[in-house]
Amino acid sequence: MAKPVVPSELFDVLSKHISDVERVYNSKDNVSIQPALSEQVFDNAMPSIDTMDGLMRVTGNKELYLRLLIVFYENNKDLSQTIRSHISQGHLDEASQMLHSIKGVAGNLGAKILKDATRILEYAVKDGVFY
Repeated sequence: MAKPVVPSELFDVLSKHISDVERVYNSKDNVSIQPALSEQVFDNAMPSIDTMDGLMRVTGNKELYLRLLIVFYENNKDLSQTIRSHISQGHLDEASQMLHSIKGVAGNLGAKILKDATRILEYAVKDGVFY
């Protein structure tokens, strides 16, 4: 199964191998997201992110999707500096691993432009072709 994972396809594959597969989602986190932020995200305030694609990957759970976006931002706001540092210090494996991880998460969030950019940069770092 290819990444990013499409939940409906995953359940189709699982149902072929496991009898009586039930589709259950149980959220233990009831963290409330500010309504204004929710409206901005889902009213195309972020044209570089395909929110419908990202929502599909979390089975339509807007609260979860918004939390994932926020956590992604918080965890990666210094990412470009960190990757530059790894590259300048010759730590190409670390830079490549970070880019690979970001590529996967970006794909799952619907951030297709970021996913494509990190894919290109990941290959450039692996091939030693960067400036």
